[in-house]
Amino acid sequence: MSVTEIIDSIREARKRIWEKEPDEVRKLLKTMGSYDENCMVMLYTESETRQLVDFLYCLRGAAKKEEVTLESVKAITKLVLEFYAEKFAGWYRMTDTVRLFKDAVSALGQMVDKTEYNALLEELLLYIGRLNLWIEVKIPWHEIIGTYEWIVHGKP
Repeated sequence: MSVTEIIDSIREARKRIWEKEPDEVRKLLKTMGSYDENCMVMLYTESETRQLVDFLYCLRGAAKKEEVTLESVKAITKLVLEFYAEKFAGWYRMTDTVRLFKDAVSALGQMVDKTEYNALLEELLLYIGRLNLWIEVKIPWHEIIGTYEWIVHGKP
């Protein structure tokens, strides 16, 4: 696929999950962690998707600086996406998201200018940000915080 086709496919994936919860999130709710529990899987996935948005945001900002070369941001972005692809595949089994990451890495290898890079990052930011939202709303934060306060500080 060309860079434009890959960006378009990420855009379409983002549109699919914009108003409808992705199947990956429903599957994630059934994914068990090290102690045959789901809580840490959900908490880590929420944290890591949020963290990835932060990384991509910083990379997009760096790419806008004249002194930063396309080759340098492509190299760093490739490392970040490959790292998260491996983690999301092995720990969370998020095959749709992993495929997007791999497609994005392929697009990075074909890019010739920062306009393409910025377009790719925009779509990845929107997709991962929306995925993070779907995961975040599944976490019972009030109950978790209440339990923490009760255990650590003895507050009811």
